[in-house]
Amino acid sequence: MSNTDDKIIKAFQDIGFEVQCTSYDYLIKTTQLAYLCNKELPSNEASKILKAFPNLFVVHRSANPEKAVFFVITDDKLLDKEIIKIYKKYYPPEILVVTEQKNNIVCKWLHDPSKDSFKPIKIFFEEHIGIKNA
Repeated sequence: MSNTDDKIIKAFQDIGFEVQCTSYDYLIKTTQLAYLCNKELPSNEASKILKAFPNLFVVHRSANPEKAVFFVITDDKLLDKEIIKIYKKYYPPEILVVTEQKNNIVCKWLHDPSKDSFKPIKIFFEEHIGIKNA
């Protein structure tokens, strides 16, 4: 994982989230799935879903589960239009896009049409999920 990934994970943990790494790149590093590193996966929907799996799955320890359980992707996945199609077709709409801007972790919902809707992580969670003192 990169330094930015570590910062993102820490930012979520600092405001009360349990964080699980779930991306394909992370999963194939585990002993159970390491054999996939040298395999060519078929070009079917299941393989596309696996390869596009979001970076993180997060659950807040005390917030309302209906609002505080979701997938997280880093903004680099936004560059791949095929991945976005897979998210729209197979994943729940609650996918959070997270990136680092000027040493701050910022985020927005994937399906938020506003281009300028990235907000600092603490402000985002106060406004969208109701986590006070995030």
